[in-house]
Amino acid sequence: MATSLGEVLPESHTHAKGGEGMIAKGSGKGKREKAALNSDIHRLHQLATGFWGSAALFAALKLDLFNRLGEGSYSSDAIARKLSANKRWTEKLLLACTALGLTVRSDGQYRNSPLALKYLMEGRPHYQGALLKHLASLWHRFGSLDSTVRTGNRSESEEPALEIGSEWILSSHNIAMSGYAENLARMVDFS
Repeated sequence: MATSLGEVLPESHTHAKGGEGMIAKGSGKGKREKAALNSDIHRLHQLATGFWGSAALFAALKLDLFNRLGEGSYSSDAIARKLSANKRWTEKLLLACTALGLTVRSDGQYRNSPLALKYLMEGRPHYQGALLKHLASLWHRFGSLDSTVRTGNRSESEEPALEIGSEWILSSHNIAMSGYAENLARMVDFS
């Protein structure tokens, strides 16, 4: 099994042909340059696909997956029914959530992971869903950043400020409940 991008790229992508940039096979310098190239390309791919995990998390939150699972364990078909969602795409979302450590799959059944039970179920003391939903509302702003930079205007498809404001208030509560406020109070001298 390939363990790096360089192991799956054709030789032509990992070795320059001719000229000053030529990397000689087997040389120490060539191996270091190849490793650096592979590391750089891997980093670019990580940056380009970084949104995949957050997209799965945001979709699961919007579909209320974690609350619907609760403390139970269900098949993907049963979960699709609970969510009134497409079976095939529910399975894909569950697989993504499992890869992210948000759900656990055992014997064809899915359940919330300890992380989801603690932070992604409404009513729990350390619930972070409102903050994450607020962050999801910023998705379109960042998705159209090139247009904003070009024109100086934000996208017309952004959610109304009132809705974002209420999400921000709830997310601030999540931040406070996570212990950040208590830690800040300990660090600041109020005397």
